[in-house]
Amino acid sequence: MFAFGIFANATVYFAFFTGIYNFRSTELVNMRKVPFLAKFAASFLVAFTMCGKLWNKQVYEPDVYRLALKYRPQFDEAYKQKVSELF
Repeated sequence: MFAFGIFANATVYFAFFTGIYNFRSTELVNMRKVPFLAKFAASFLVAFTMCGKLWNKQVYEPDVYRLALKYRPQFDEAYKQKVSELF
């Protein structure tokens, strides 16, 4: 997740918050005049939102996780051996 966050932040920053001065004659906002911290904070906010949505919607499904924990001892032999060694 950390690597995705860094990649998303860098991608958003370089795609939207740096000017392509060779190809465009005008921009909506002159990015040279916007402070670096403001641009970085905006790209961080976008990347943070993307990571949060990815975590909540794709990576962590509480119902599936609960179901997997419920039936894991019945179907995972390695887990059974670990648990029996601990107790």
